[in-house]
Amino acid sequence: MRRHAASATPRSSRRSRRARNAHSLARSKAPQPGEWAFGAGDQAVTFVARTDAEHYLELGQSWYKRLNGYAATPGAESTEGTRYRTLDPGAGILRCFSCHSTGPPDLPHLPLAARAAGAQRGVVQRWGTINLYEFVTNSNYHALLVSLQHRLAHGFNMSASYTFSKVLDTSDSYSSAVDPFLDPRSRNYGPAGYDRRHVFAANFYWSLPKPGRALNLRPLGLVTDNWALSGVVRMNTGGPVTPG
Repeated sequence: MRRHAASATPRSSRRSRRARNAHSLARSKAPQPGEWAFGAGDQAVTFVARTDAEHYLELGQSWYKRLNGYAATPGAESTEGTRYRTLDPGAGILRCFSCHSTGPPDLPHLPLAARAAGAQRGVVQRWGTINLYEFVTNSNYHALLVSLQHRLAHGFNMSASYTFSKVLDTSDSYSSAVDPFLDPRSRNYGPAGYDRRHVFAANFYWSLPKPGRALNLRPLGLVTDNWALSGVVRMNTGGPVTPG
């Protein structure tokens, strides 16, 4: 009976350890490297760090219990580690987050992208689909501006300006979407919808002559004096058109 009990307990214990090890995910704690620790430590712990907004790095050194120390991470491309793009469907870094975080009904310490990837696996199932919004685009504006100004003299002044410009971007507004798996510049970069290549603007002011004052005729001046003409004009080319 003692041997039977002893042989059954380790099997149950091994199953428990494997399940706990497979689904364990936590923040790294000093002196551990990286930001995330994958694994409960019964066998090993692998560490992951976020290098920038678009990439994660699986560190090249993992901690092994049997060694009580660090050794090469299985499959690591180098001692530095393996770099994954966050939303690359072939890289699987988000699948790692979703797999290791299954079990607990709510994990507020997970990054938003990992929660979205694990939603279908029950991490935050009650929320359904989670959309990730982030600023991943930029724009460039280059222009040549020429202006002419005639200051007020003899009752007349005017100014004019001409702008030759070009605006390039990948998205025209906050609500526009770009491909999450490819570099936005490889597919979406081009003239912006609000690009206006040529812009001309001018304004003038002309204080008309005063015949009543010139002829010293006050009744005439009440009708003809103190009048002025002014105007503003703006002309520009249209926005870019994509043939379709």
